[in-house]
Amino acid sequence: MAIPSDSQDTADLLEDIAGGDSAALEQLLQLHRPYLNRLVRMRIEPALNARIDVSDVVQEVQLAIANDIEEFISRRPTSFRIWVRRKTLDELIAQRRRHVGALKRSVLKDCLLYT
Repeated sequence: MAIPSDSQDTADLLEDIAGGDSAALEQLLQLHRPYLNRLVRMRIEPALNARIDVSDVVQEVQLAIANDIEEFISRRPTSFRIWVRRKTLDELIAQRRRHVGALKRSVLKDCLLYT
């Protein structure tokens, strides 16, 4: 199975970033922000969604992308979209781990109190 290719806009922005254009990174993040929002909304657990905002998760993912973009460009392990999806799922896992204790203490306890 072939790896899906990135859009021409994404490919051009990745080339610009590789060439040292710092504004291209912001454009790339802006281009993929709607996808990140949809992905987080589809994958976030309801109990976790009650504790954190989707936009906060998206912001953390974008920070991770910005921190790791040079490594991605040098290696190109897969398409950018698939790489971004993995970064998003990793952040959701990290958020769940961060909040699981709090979820057990508050959300689950609140559910038990009102049932």
